Amino acid sequence: MKKPAIAFQLEEIARSNLERKVGWLGTQIANGALPPDVPSSLRRFNAWESEGTGGVPKFQRNANETLNKHPDLKAVAAQLIGAAQAASQINVKPRDASLQPRRPLKVLHLWPPKLLHPGHGDLTH
Repeated sequence: MKKPAIAFQLEEIARSNLERKVGWLGTQIANGALPPDVPSSLRRFNAWESEGTGGVPKFQRNANETLNKHPDLKAVAAQLIGAAQAASQINVKPRDASLQPRRPLKVLHLWPPKLLHPGHGDLTH
């Protein structure tokens, strides 16, 4: 069975959408201006969408299967996500350990105490 003509048009639209996502993410990483909603995995990259406001191009969600059909774009997206994660870890200031209170260790409370101490109703006598 032949594919309908619209299928080819939809495939081209999907590829164009992926190219916009990858291109914009690559430009942002190259400029050192990471947006706050940068995807942290390929699954999140697929779910990532933009309305096209604030200088961000418009792009839509895509299916994982669509990304798998374009291994070249998938490889570039994976590299960019890794670069974005590395860049975001470089820019994060380390937290001062003294600012975070340490939680006290949990103490195991065995109940009833009379059964655990010799001479106070201990069952071992």
